[in-house]
Amino acid sequence: MQKFFRKFKLATTAGIIVSITLIIVTTAAYYKLYTSNQEAMLNNLKSQGESILNFADVLFESRNEKFYSGESPEIPQVIQNDIFKRFTDRSGGKVFFKQASKHPMLKRNQALPYEERLIEFFNQHRKEKQTEVFAKEGEKELYVVARPIVAEERCKSCHPTWTSGIVIATENAKIDTVDYKNALDSNLYIMTINWFLNIFLVVLVIQLYFYFEVSKRVKKILDITFRIENGKFVLDDLLEGENTNPGSTNNEIDRIIRHLTRVAKNLQPVIFKVVSQSKQMTFDASFATIKVSKTQESINKQKETIESSIDYIDYVNKNSELLTQDLQHIKEASKDSINSLDEGKNVLTNNVSKADEAFEAIGQTVNSINELSSLSSEISNTVEVISDIAEQTNLLALNAAIEAARAGEHGRGFAVVAEEVRKLAEKSAQSTNSIKGVIQNITQSIHHVTEDATSTQSIFTELKETTLQLEEKFNDIEKTLNLTIEEIDKFQEKYQDQNKKLQHVNHELSHVNQQSLLTLKDSENLYSIINEIMNESAELKTLSDSFEVILNKRKATRTIITPPLQCHIRLNNQKSFDAYIFDISDEGISFYFSGEEIPSKTYVEAHTQIIIDSQDGKIQNGKYKILYISQASNDRYFCGAKKV
Repeated sequence: MQKFFRKFKLATTAGIIVSITLIIVTTAAYYKLYTSNQEAMLNNLKSQGESILNFADVLFESRNEKFYSGESPEIPQVIQNDIFKRFTDRSGGKVFFKQASKHPMLKRNQALPYEERLIEFFNQHRKEKQTEVFAKEGEKELYVVARPIVAEERCKSCHPTWTSGIVIATENAKIDTVDYKNALDSNLYIMTINWFLNIFLVVLVIQLYFYFEVSKRVKKILDITFRIENGKFVLDDLLEGENTNPGSTNNEIDRIIRHLTRVAKNLQPVIFKVVSQSKQMTFDASFATIKVSKTQESINKQKETIESSIDYIDYVNKNSELLTQDLQHIKEASKDSINSLDEGKNVLTNNVSKADEAFEAIGQTVNSINELSSLSSEISNTVEVISDIAEQTNLLALNAAIEAARAGEHGRGFAVVAEEVRKLAEKSAQSTNSIKGVIQNITQSIHHVTEDATSTQSIFTELKETTLQLEEKFNDIEKTLNLTIEEIDKFQEKYQDQNKKLQHVNHELSHVNQQSLLTLKDSENLYSIINEIMNESAELKTLSDSFEVILNKRKATRTIITPPLQCHIRLNNQKSFDAYIFDISDEGISFYFSGEEIPSKTYVEAHTQIIIDSQDGKIQNGKYKILYISQASNDRYFCGAKKV
């Protein structure tokens, strides 16, 4: 039974129960009323029958007295029949009287089968003086009120076979029941109409009451429950017109609504906090994704820079080996030059000591001068080599100074060495220029000696002086070359120290590169983790968005973008900056940007219409109008915008 009624609404169930109850109660009441009316009508018929029988008894007794006294010879039954025949005619054939006997004197008084049963009934029940039955004669249904006629002693004069005290006949007042039935049918029809109208009106009133006071309010309770069940705690539209003040009414429905409202209000701040925290967590995860992505880019750039530095240091190491070899060659060439200068000095000494023998040895002198010319050419070549080395050393020192400046703190020592090398290179260049001049003079002198061999004697004294000067120059060159060798040794020593430091820097850079690789790998793992957190946070935010603790400004389903999409935003004054799309919906978007990109929050608010350019197909390029801007942190702003 419960399962059956639970299929219907409360008002319908109440209507069914009330209808069934009303049908049962009113049917019983109207049945009782109907039977009461029927009984009253039967009593009316009975009263009519008794009146007829009373009249018949009086008539019959008086006629019997006259008949037995001899006053009137007429048979009482004949008179009685005649009188009641007129009575029947007067009633339109609806009221009859008959004295029924099994053995009547008149055929008209012959008892019918049901009348014979009445006679037998009275014989068996001598104490009964009257009975009522329904009987059918032909097509008529009659209500019969019967009384017994008991045989008396005086009756034996006419009926010798009768026994005194037995019922020999019955007096029957017969009334046609057609009016009775019509009255009952009319009464039943009226009662049925009243019964139906009463039930209909009562059920209608109850239904209306249940609809407006119960069903409609129960539906409101269900609506409130469904909203709370679906996480929607904004109930202002449903609570309009409701009395939610505590203790204002004892109505159970009002109390249920009050308690549901209180539950919603108690849950609202908790859910709002969860929604806010999930949104903030999703936003932080989105921003962390951007930060980690930028960190990855920085690490990649740092890695490329370190690898480039390592390659350059390797290149410098290779060139330093070549430089060391070149310096060694310079040292050897310088030593050779010193030896050559020593030999030249010896030659000059011999020339001076043998000045007196100049004329004789003029030919040998010319040969010696030719040898000296060859030697001077070699020296010139050597000096050219030294000059080139000095220039390369100077360039190398400049490059080393530049790289030391790039190296910063680690390149200070190398910068000092580079400066010393540069100075040494400048000195070497100056010395080589001097040597070039000397060699040119020697060459010219040798040329003049060769050309003027015949006039050597006349200018021998000058030649001797020139030779002495040349010896001094050779001494200077020797000193310069010795100094160059010493400086090269010092430079090599410092350069080796600097090279060791450079090797250490290279080792440290390799270590930093390895750390960068590990950091890059960790950042990739971190990016993957944060991206996963972003996805989980997006799902959590989507779930929390289903809780309605405040009105949805966009009134549309939002989709979190993971990872966030970078886009280009142009304000209506054509200023532009980069931003990141946080979520999208059919109505608009949410995005955030760094405070470093724009002058201020009010600057964006002053140019609310924006144009978004995105290379991704998920975001539709077009015009948007900013609805709100909130500061998510010190340097981040969160915006909501709708399509224009």
